[in-house]
Amino acid sequence: PKLPAATTPWAGEDVFVIGTVGRLQDVKDQASLIEAFALLRARGANARARLAIVGDGPLRDKLAQKARELGVDDLVWFPGARNDIPELMRAFDVFALSSIAEGTPVTLLEAMACGLPVVATAVGGIPEVVQDGVNGALVPASKPPALADALEAYVADHARVSEHGSAARLHIERHYSVAAMVGAYTALYDRLSNTKTTPRGITEPCAE
Repeated sequence: PKLPAATTPWAGEDVFVIGTVGRLQDVKDQASLIEAFALLRARGANARARLAIVGDGPLRDKLAQKARELGVDDLVWFPGARNDIPELMRAFDVFALSSIAEGTPVTLLEAMACGLPVVATAVGGIPEVVQDGVNGALVPASKPPALADALEAYVADHARVSEHGSAARLHIERHYSVAAMVGAYTALYDRLSNTKTTPRGITEPCAE
């Protein structure tokens, strides 16, 4: 369940937090995310929406300026680099990733493990993790209107947030937990050696 984070500017407020985590650089294209957020806010029915852009990098000042130019600087939070990412993610409602190129971002897996639905660009290894309409939404890169549409679908539908968030966490548990990884490597070993082995000592993913 979502928890209020005392370290965010909106603790105790009834808001919908769109969050992203990553280095502030061109390839992450947070500029498109800010544009999408401004479009979302301009539609009028999304007054609760807020945007948290966590991370640091060479584009921080430029991105902050963009938020000011679009008139949303009071609604966009730039906390810089943080070491409490899991706690911050628990204050998010949806995780957004606007990259123009990616592998399989660790922050994406972390967000899904926290039970967050994901709105992300369909680049690199992201479509292998984010299942459109199941645990998130995929959009074209560098298309702020498409990103805004996908985000709005979550802002407007709490049931969708809950359903896709649960599916995201389940996907991580099935495919990226310790037990799942051990099982995958064991199966690969079995195929290569034509023998059957039984992993010992790990029966379930690490629990908190």
